[in-house]
Amino acid sequence: MTIPHEAVRPGRPLLLLPVQAAAVAALGLLLTGPLAHLWLLSAEDGVNRALAAHRTPLATALTDGASLLAGTGSVITLAALCAAALLLAPHVPRWREAAFLAVVVAVAA
Repeated sequence: MTIPHEAVRPGRPLLLLPVQAAAVAALGLLLTGPLAHLWLLSAEDGVNRALAAHRTPLATALTDGASLLAGTGSVITLAALCAAALLLAPHVPRWREAAFLAVVVAVAA
């Protein structure tokens, strides 16, 4: 069964954002609280400690640079530049795409 195009409102999926945010927060609290001592979840700590024990200055510099590029500030800046480029497009501004990008990055941040 197909849904007619007119029946789907463009902003309707945004109504699920609070539900998604609550689900992510609940899962995070569950994984860092009662389930934190399960082997599958606590094994990562041993891997992190082993990697840190064998770290070299070059590896530290490379991971610091990668962390800077993947950090929240860099992602927000790049998303803002992309949204501005979408809005300043020469033929037709892409308002929906720019708004979608801004909302996604704001929710993720």
